Amino acid sequence: PEAAAFGPLFQAIAEERPAHLLGAVYVLTGSRFGSMILVHHVARALSLDLEPGRGLDYHLDGQGEFPATWRWFTHSLRDCVEADPDVLPGIAAAAEWTMLAFHA
Repeated sequence: PEAAAFGPLFQAIAEERPAHLLGAVYVLTGSRFGSMILVHHVARALSLDLEPGRGLDYHLDGQGEFPATWRWFTHSLRDCVEADPDVLPGIAAAAEWTMLAFHA
């Protein structure tokens, strides 16, 4: 499926069970966090400096505060699931759909 097809799907989910969108946010936020970790390895492998304007610097933006943001998000996700365990399958499905959107 094309990534554009997921917009209406996520809109429908947001209207019916907004908590399920936490799965999509998990994938997108986790991807962003992962890029901050991997950028150092990529730069080293390509013999590039991580300097502004060199192409990889985007991945460093927000690096200082991001670990705290990630912890806050994952704790909030856990709290949501603990409050209503029935949302977990929908959260997992939205996470899977988000990953599929990037492999279209």
